[in-house]
Amino acid sequence: MNYDAVVFDVDGTLIDSFPRYVSIMRTITPKYGISNITDKQLMETFPLTASQTIDYLNIPTHFNNQMAIDYTIAAAQLDQGPVLYPGVQSLFERLKSNYPDVALGIVTSGSNADVQDLRDHFDFMQQMWVTVTSDLLPYHKPAPEPLLYAIDQMGVDRSRTIYVGDAFTDEGCAHNAKVDFGLAGWGTITPKLKNGYAKYDFKNPESILNYLS
Repeated sequence: MNYDAVVFDVDGTLIDSFPRYVSIMRTITPKYGISNITDKQLMETFPLTASQTIDYLNIPTHFNNQMAIDYTIAAAQLDQGPVLYPGVQSLFERLKSNYPDVALGIVTSGSNADVQDLRDHFDFMQQMWVTVTSDLLPYHKPAPEPLLYAIDQMGVDRSRTIYVGDAFTDEGCAHNAKVDFGLAGWGTITPKLKNGYAKYDFKNPESILNYLS
């Protein structure tokens, strides 16, 4: 199958953000009554939106805005900015030079501010035809609406689109939208996804190029 469009998740797929996430969450969660957040809680919340994370951790919803502020402050205090996985930069360079007509998009559980941070760091973000963040729609992964919205905005056929991600929320979003799913095998993968809905298990970012029109 050759695809006319590729939609990417961000965290754990393009950006090696889990170590950064762990550091931030271990810093801010004691303020909300979680003195020692577990590895399981960190893995389960990593692909979620801020509101989904609060629900999962049983933090009262009225802390949603304050926790988001605390997260942003803690992130700004880290020395290291966002880090690409090996091969991601070269993937987008080759997409730009060899596949200019392939539609590119992002569907992320991150916020507009998170995406703007990526735009400030990485030129390839300008190649995206559409970017869907958690702020844009009232629906969030694994619901299908964010991915379907991206496909509609790009003006491409759902059957000719693949969504690439690393988490159960990405897998569920693709499944619910009836869109092919490619597992970012280089990313932060939940083991149960290895036998899930994914049509492809990509070993490195550039292997996606083998399936493009």
